[in-house]
Amino acid sequence: MERRLGLTSTGWFTVLLPTIGPIMSGARKAPSFDDVEKMLQLFGIVSALILSVVADAASYDYEFPSDKTMQGRAFTAFGLCLVSLVHVLVTYIYLVTTVDQERDKDAEEQMKKWWQFGKFNLFLQVFFIVYTLVEYITYVNITHFDGYNDDDWQSDPILALYGVDNNFGLFYVIHIEYAFVGVLVAVHLFALPVMLYNDSIRDRASQAEKSARGSAILSSSTL
Repeated sequence: MERRLGLTSTGWFTVLLPTIGPIMSGARKAPSFDDVEKMLQLFGIVSALILSVVADAASYDYEFPSDKTMQGRAFTAFGLCLVSLVHVLVTYIYLVTTVDQERDKDAEEQMKKWWQFGKFNLFLQVFFIVYTLVEYITYVNITHFDGYNDDDWQSDPILALYGVDNNFGLFYVIHIEYAFVGVLVAVHLFALPVMLYNDSIRDRASQAEKSARGSAILSSSTL
């Protein structure tokens, strides 16, 4: 790769894109099973903590002129937390069922295959958490605007992003249940390389077993 100003093209990608850069091209080798497991546990804890904060706001019946909009932003944060938790759970299940961490010979190659697209799961987690926090911050901002500036907030394209009369926010069109299905499909597709690799391992093991059985039969017949 061509070097410019002391960095390769991959190096520039890593340096200039916070979070995304290190995840996508931060290291030449895939992280270990334990490293990915710890990151997923951290994401799960953070999402659960945020959910404990936003859940009450999403279900509260406000009595302000902008009550539907406020509740819509809180509901969006609530839904994103749920999607994040489901995504962590499914990703963890795929990780532990496709990577045989007790067999060092296969585990390293399996992690390489898993990381090929599995890295996008970490990116999605960062996206879900940041998006959730932005929605909750917006919800808080609207309460302040509503209390001090009447309806001036309605002219702000950010605060009125989903409309001024929408109490479901982002999930007015994309229901949370559909988002659950989306993350299930995404995690499954991201795990295809390692699942196909595991299938090749099973095929080789089956062929070796058949060969050994045939050799045993041949040996017994010659005795």
